[in-house]
Amino acid sequence: MTALMPDHARAGSERMPASRALVAAVVALFFLWGGLRAIIPLLTGAIADATSLAMALAIPASCYLLIAIYGWSARNPA
Repeated sequence: MTALMPDHARAGSERMPASRALVAAVVALFFLWGGLRAIIPLLTGAIADATSLAMALAIPASCYLLIAIYGWSARNPA
C-alpha cells in the first residue's frame, strides 16, 4: 500500500482547489513518513490485550474502510 500512496494522493487531488490539494499532499507525506502506520498496530495490540482480537481487528478494518470511501469519492465519473 505504501508504494501506491503517492499515486492515490495525486489522483484525488487533481480536481481539488489549491488549499485542499495542499492538505492532501500533507496527508500523503504523513503516510509516507510512517505516521499512522506506527500508531495503528500499537492501538490494535492494546485493544486486543484489553478486550479480544476480534474487537481489535475492527481498527485496521476501519482504516481500510476509510481508504475505500476516499477512493470511491475521488473516482472519475463515467
